[in-house]
Amino acid sequence: MDFPASLIALVQEQVARSGRLGATGITRIPDLAAAVPVAVAGVPGEAAAPPLTFLEAGYAIALYGQERTGTTAKFASTEVRLQINGTRDVITSGELGGAFFPMLGLFGPNVNWFPLTIRVEKRDVWQVTYRNFDAAAVANPVVGMSFISDLRMAQMAHQLSAAGR
Repeated sequence: MDFPASLIALVQEQVARSGRLGATGITRIPDLAAAVPVAVAGVPGEAAAPPLTFLEAGYAIALYGQERTGTTAKFASTEVRLQINGTRDVITSGELGGAFFPMLGLFGPNVNWFPLTIRVEKRDVWQVTYRNFDAAAVANPVVGMSFISDLRMAQMAHQLSAAGR
């Protein structure tokens, strides 16, 4: 798809001003049916969120994450794994394949987002799994993402073109 020069200029201006491109929407990973169980005898509790099936194509440009208790310690003891279409792991450990990563390390204690660029096709399925290393309390994490929709970008290009920009 060829975009008009005005849309390209708008995107370039956003990136130059803030270091990133704004999204056309926020997509949230479905909530867990129940909190992630506590760790028992050093073995972390684990729970998978319901899968997220994308309804349109576009780009995921950032992940947002939080553990609802809001403490840094809880954020550090809760880990996340993201797999796309059952075959592609976003977080890997080299030859060992998919891996978990602490939410505190991924999202930071104050910012709570991680920039990325992942192409998403219609009907792609993202599976998020959480682990809890805390032996005293369950974990209740939430993850979402900034999404740029191909359709909405095309609509924006058309509107800018119609406006003579």
